[in-house]
Amino acid sequence: METTILGNLATSAIQDRGPVDQIDLLFTNPNDSDTAQQLYFFTEVAKLEGRIIYHRWQLNGEVMAEIPFEVKSNWRWRVFSSKKILSSMLGEWQVSVVDDLGNVLHSESFSVQPTDDEVKISESELEAVALLHSPLLHLN
Repeated sequence: METTILGNLATSAIQDRGPVDQIDLLFTNPNDSDTAQQLYFFTEVAKLEGRIIYHRWQLNGEVMAEIPFEVKSNWRWRVFSSKKILSSMLGEWQVSVVDDLGNVLHSESFSVQPTDDEVKISESELEAVALLHSPLLHLN
């Protein structure tokens, strides 16, 4: 039976069991050590009933967390995990969906960048950050 990943994305919140937006780029002030932003990773799978899947959170290639989930439906199972992103956790993040055999089923990436005055943001990057994506998932 073929595994089906119906959707994955990083989001700022979960509402009504689904993501509210999509985060590709997150800005933080590295000079503010008290700042932490909660980020969520949403996954919807099918055809994995009885299996364990993991969300593997990596920062610049280093595993920061691995959260297990038991899939309890073969039709459609939605799960999410969350991670507090500290202001010092700058760089390239990747969250992978990994099965119980160690196979990476899907990965998504986002970037955490500083917001200090030395950072220059192009107009197109500013538009991309200002524009919140609607959830890309069509939930039947």
